[in-house]
Amino acid sequence: MYLEKYTDVLLNGRKEVQIFFPMCGKCVDMKWFYDNGHRVVGVEYVEKGVVEFFQEQGLEYVVEPVEQICGNLYKTADEHLKIFCCDFLKFDKDCAGLMDVVWDRGALVAIEKGDRKKYVKLMLSILAPGYQYLLSTFCYDDWFFSGCPRTVPPALVHILFGNHCNLQHLETRDASERMSERMDIRPVLEDFWLITEKNLK
Repeated sequence: MYLEKYTDVLLNGRKEVQIFFPMCGKCVDMKWFYDNGHRVVGVEYVEKGVVEFFQEQGLEYVVEPVEQICGNLYKTADEHLKIFCCDFLKFDKDCAGLMDVVWDRGALVAIEKGDRKKYVKLMLSILAPGYQYLLSTFCYDDWFFSGCPRTVPPALVHILFGNHCNLQHLETRDASERMSERMDIRPVLEDFWLITEKNLK
């Protein structure tokens, strides 16, 4: 689990939070939070990945259509783990309420450059007061590679979030080896950010 190091920072001493996984894929972290009593909400466009997540994690689920997002909701019987299968930018707070915690390890870096402001606007609109938001970004020379994960340098993170949130840079990791099968460039740096509510008073 990649966020193991920052779990305590994210939860900030709270129990039974609602945690959001944008563009979640089959992220196993969702099952860990669910097993530990939290409410989990994910959004994923690829239906095959949603079905495989529930199957691989041994979770029974039900499916129901959600007209407002032109998609489907997959959820456990207790409704504590929900994955909305839809275009991410159609999701909003009416779908599942506000989010206490966010773990974004592949969404912002997957969004098309022209949609980044829309993405951030949507994310800010679903955050509950006192939220904790962990963001992973990649930084590399994109002259020879322009696919996913897209480069999001630190300066851009500040442009996208800095006017609305507090930003704390937690660490930079060399991800060159891990990403070598996907992109033949070096270095590939992965930055981790903690985003929290800005006191405007």
